[in-house]
Amino acid sequence: MQHASYSGPRQCRSVIPGHPRRRVCNQFGEDRNIGMGVLIEYADRKGEPQWKAPDKSVVWDYTAFGTDAKTPEPDGRFDMKFMMMPDEGKPFNRWMVNDQMWPNVDPLMVKKGKRYRIAFHNGMEDSHPLHLHRHSFEVTSVGGKPTAGIIKDTINVPKNSTVEVDFVANNAGPSLVHCHMQQHMDFGFKALVKYE
Repeated sequence: MQHASYSGPRQCRSVIPGHPRRRVCNQFGEDRNIGMGVLIEYADRKGEPQWKAPDKSVVWDYTAFGTDAKTPEPDGRFDMKFMMMPDEGKPFNRWMVNDQMWPNVDPLMVKKGKRYRIAFHNGMEDSHPLHLHRHSFEVTSVGGKPTAGIIKDTINVPKNSTVEVDFVANNAGPSLVHCHMQQHMDFGFKALVKYE
């Protein structure tokens, strides 16, 4: 079995007969067959592994951890749309941000001390964990549902959805915002936040 990490949604499955304390965590689907899994071994488990099918109707809801408080109006707004390009015979797909290919992606220009809102628009059939370097952000809306008080630096943007986050430009210098799936970032799923 190959061991690899994956930063998207995971589920744990008891799939190692004869090793009741071992589980393989992987994303939904059969990607563990190509090495997209993490082996977990629990010290206190005994007995034979048991398979329990996941409840696919359960959807993660960040807003359950937030409040209905009103967030301040941002000083500026950015839209970040991302899409996968056809592979055109290459071994991996390439990604575009706002219809631009890295490194020719317009930066998100900010002024120190100002509050900005980024709307992450995911029109793809997969969710994507978006990460902002050097800053924390407050989640303000998930799929059109307002929220406040959830502070993060990475958020999973569900398929065919929009997530909005606010951050204060309080750490001057170039800051990368990218998909936290390494292969996606390597093939163009990224942009820069730059200070004026």
